[in-house]
Amino acid sequence: MRNKLLTVSLLLTVFMVGSAQYHGLMNLDNITPSTYGQIYIDATPGPTLALTTAGTFYQVITYTAGEFFGSTVNGAAGTITVGPESAGVYSVQYSVSYTSSNQEIYHFSVFVGAVQHNQCSLEDKAANASDVTNASSQGIISLAAGDVVSLRVSAENNTRTVTTNHVSLTLHRLR
Repeated sequence: MRNKLLTVSLLLTVFMVGSAQYHGLMNLDNITPSTYGQIYIDATPGPTLALTTAGTFYQVITYTAGEFFGSTVNGAAGTITVGPESAGVYSVQYSVSYTSSNQEIYHFSVFVGAVQHNQCSLEDKAANASDVTNASSQGIISLAAGDVVSLRVSAENNTRTVTTNHVSLTLHRLR
């Protein structure tokens, strides 16, 4: 599916110090709208993930599909897929509100396929069992057409459970 093209005309006014001002009409044809996608969880309590092996990342799933254009969102699987004509540099943001079974250090990270992107990672320590903990991160990554983006979590030392109450994963193409 091809992205729709926009035709835009702008009235251009240029001011230059020490010179006359210029008024003109500028036509911006064939501007492709930016690609974006969002999945989110908004439930208390939300889905619970069993982190059965320390240091292993588990995908956060059971989202609601949010707004998207030029990408495909799959809330149930917890993924956003870059569209066939949407390769580029993306801003990736996520936020998570969660509770856990015990005090533990948790790592959240964006994955593209099976590859972790450390520039979109964070480490957070849950203070006490059942306390609500909030964390967020963002980064800029290059994505190719067909890349599948997800958010994953791991526990540093022990087998734990994490309940994800409010989560948002958002992609927005910069260029």
